[in-house]
Amino acid sequence: MAKPSQLGRWLRQWRRERGWSLRELAGACGLYHKTLTAWETGERRNPSIFHFARAVDPLNYDIWIVDRERCVLVERIDPYAADDDGE
Repeated sequence: MAKPSQLGRWLRQWRRERGWSLRELAGACGLYHKTLTAWETGERRNPSIFHFARAVDPLNYDIWIVDRERCVLVERIDPYAADDDGE
């Protein structure tokens, strides 16, 4: 089995942290679950930025493109969520 890319490892980590199955994420982002599985396992190593952005959107991540070869992944913060002291 191939080694997953960093993007595949991140996708698996974030999906698991949120308790989502591959099928749930696939349904939420509109990609086939087999495609997501292939990224996570390394069967397909380099998803396009467009498709990866679709996959991480339901997990509350955005991709900021720096240039043709680099991007930054940013977790979205809900500005209306209660802070730690309940306010």
